[in-house]
Amino acid sequence: MGDLIEFVNPWLGLSLWAVYAGDGHVIHFGVGGKICNRVLKKTRICKQRLADVRSLAGTRIRVNNSKHNLAASPQEIMTVRCEIFLEQEFKYDMVNFNSEHFATFVRYGHALSSQVGDADSPNFVIRVPF
Repeated sequence: MGDLIEFVNPWLGLSLWAVYAGDGHVIHFGVGGKICNRVLKKTRICKQRLADVRSLAGTRIRVNNSKHNLAASPQEIMTVRCEIFLEQEFKYDMVNFNSEHFATFVRYGHALSSQVGDADSPNFVIRVPF
């Protein structure tokens, strides 16, 4: 539980991120179908089998826990963070709340995205009382 899963697509020039939830499942921003509208104005945090996550041809899927250079939170805290957001719908915002912000918040307690600006100064902060 808690590994960061990165979906790297060389054609898009950006990555989508998920959090490994165990038993072959990930928790991520739903993309496609009814989970998320096609222009990414809204997204829903969902739990899905990794093998069932839609991705474009050429996408590499890898565990990437070393990109952000931070210590992981305890698994119990990561589990609580996932449960809080699971099935919640959010306005998608590439700069302020993208899949990397979500995944890094779950793992580290800090919402970071190096895809949009400086990874050391997060654009989006989530405050949860624990």
